[in-house]
Amino acid sequence: MTSDRPWHESEGDGDRGMVPAALRLRRRTRMGLVQLLAATVAAVVLGGLLPNLRRDPQVSAEAAQLFLFALAGSLITFIALVFSLLFRMIPYPATLFTPRLTRCRDDPGLWRAFAVFVGAFAFCATAGFQVGDDTHTTALVPSLAMGLVLVSLGLACNLQVQALGLLQMNTTLEGLRSRGQDVLTRLYTQPAGAARPPDPLRGPTQTVRWRDAGTLLLHVNVVELAAVAVGAEAVVHLHVGVGEEILRGSVLMTVHGATHPIADRALLGHLQVGIDRRFDQDPLQALRLLDNIAIRALSQAVNDPTSAVTATAAIEDLLRIAADKDLDIGRVTDPSGALRVVLKMPTWDDFLSVGVDDLAPYAAGSPMAAARLASLFDKLAGVVPPERRAAVELRQQRFAIRRGQGSTAADRADSAGDVPTAAGSDVEALVTSSD
Repeated sequence: MTSDRPWHESEGDGDRGMVPAALRLRRRTRMGLVQLLAATVAAVVLGGLLPNLRRDPQVSAEAAQLFLFALAGSLITFIALVFSLLFRMIPYPATLFTPRLTRCRDDPGLWRAFAVFVGAFAFCATAGFQVGDDTHTTALVPSLAMGLVLVSLGLACNLQVQALGLLQMNTTLEGLRSRGQDVLTRLYTQPAGAARPPDPLRGPTQTVRWRDAGTLLLHVNVVELAAVAVGAEAVVHLHVGVGEEILRGSVLMTVHGATHPIADRALLGHLQVGIDRRFDQDPLQALRLLDNIAIRALSQAVNDPTSAVTATAAIEDLLRIAADKDLDIGRVTDPSGALRVVLKMPTWDDFLSVGVDDLAPYAAGSPMAAARLASLFDKLAGVVPPERRAAVELRQQRFAIRRGQGSTAADRADSAGDVPTAAGSDVEALVTSSD
């Protein structure tokens, strides 16, 4: 099943054919830079203009200047302290849960707070220099400076509370589940079986290979890539999905039915690559992280089956969202309805593989985790469409066999009694010799 989605339509028109919001390019880092520059410029302009107002009440310019410079100097120390504490806390979630968590880096609130901090410093410094030539200045200047400082304190407190939340298992799991839910609900909007079968592609006219070092595909600018395909009356077929590895020399995409060759740079320029997976266009990222956390919780070093059960519940919730949705949404059309881009999107088997396949061997050894994963299979088999039920039942059968083998081994160990280990034998020998 496929779903053809015109790439030119706006988000929010409710049309079946629009590109899902999760497939549109987001430049978070650039947006953070824009916010920083805007806050700084606005603060400098305001700091240069506001002291020239002649409005009552007024205060001594000398006292106001000392006050503003003191605040500016304190803000530098304040900014350094806040971010040093945040950076000090970042390694702890990586150690407790998984090193692949990037919540601090991707949190737009962090960069907004930084923009406010820098803007407050810029205003205090600029206004301090501006009031130096007068004997009196409006009281609005120190009042606004104090207000900016109070806002900065509030934002810093909020950042610290959020950072503390990163150390809480339930908060982290709920955050991952919520982000995964957001991506899935924005990507998959149609029920399974709602789309028509795909039309066959024309013969390939161009092959694009990856010539650089291996990396990960992070984002595809679908709108711009479709526009390039329209110019050549072609179809661009990506063979690597978002979140997957791109190997040196591997075929990254093929062009079908092009009227003229397309420069590789024109095609590759609309792909974002990197080393850290993102959530925006990757419906499997939340499942990967939840799976990693559950496996780590079941390791002998951690031995926390309760956290594994909570992570498994979050995995089940995300699988339930995708269970009855049309997953083949990778066919993007132009305004005339002609196919222009074919993306590689995860199948139902991919969702199950990432969500439960790696977890199952570890869960089989823990009664609590095994019971929760068995419940996942039972309930999931009851909500998926008939054509997807076989994949769930196959994994359910495999897990039941693995779980039964683990129980049999444990029963044999119990029936054999307390068998001393090598270390225990050594200790017993030492005690006997001492007697």
